[in-house]
Amino acid sequence: MNTVTERQNEVFSKSDAMLAEKLEQSSLALEDYFFKNLDEILSGFYSHINALCQKAKEQQTDGKKAPIAYLNICHLRSSLLTGSHEFRIALHDERLYLDTTETVAYWKPDFLFRHIDGDLDGIANKMAIFPKLTKFEVEEIKYVYTSLHFIHALHFTTALCDDIVAQTDLAALELTDDFKVIFSGHMENGITIYPVQITEEDSEIPANSETLDDKGVLP
Repeated sequence: MNTVTERQNEVFSKSDAMLAEKLEQSSLALEDYFFKNLDEILSGFYSHINALCQKAKEQQTDGKKAPIAYLNICHLRSSLLTGSHEFRIALHDERLYLDTTETVAYWKPDFLFRHIDGDLDGIANKMAIFPKLTKFEVEEIKYVYTSLHFIHALHFTTALCDDIVAQTDLAALELTDDFKVIFSGHMENGITIYPVQITEEDSEIPANSETLDDKGVLP
């Protein structure tokens, strides 16, 4: 008789293959949706940045905020558990996470996660070959699949930041000469997505490198 561990290894091995296949299929639909609705997505993203800039401008006017060195777009692992799918956006001085003046907003890019529930329903039907999946197994499959979408988030957020200084109120702030936009996990090393332009080939690297952990999450 298989042990619980052996059963779970079999379940996750089977689900991983299904998740990879489903992610590849949904990627095409996601990219199509993104470019067809780019103006709306950009407008929503820029509105969050501009609200953040307004707060930072007030802080700088009051002498409470040093020149901005980083715009940090941070995926939150906790949002995988809550299902909120929020990203934390913050403006930092050159001290980055040690900046003592908080300038933070939260962005919920619904377009990135709009297919997840339907995808998971389809995967659940195929996983019916395993009787009575435990709550842990179901949650783990959902966690892994949702976390894989952070790869998409890196790709599309890079596209959104292509001309971010010129198109938002960032230009009205006091910025450092080497201002950067970085994409990262919370309080973790990030990937610079502005002004460095990540190519399509580069954006695929994290999926097969040590910059992602075993759940597909950026460190």
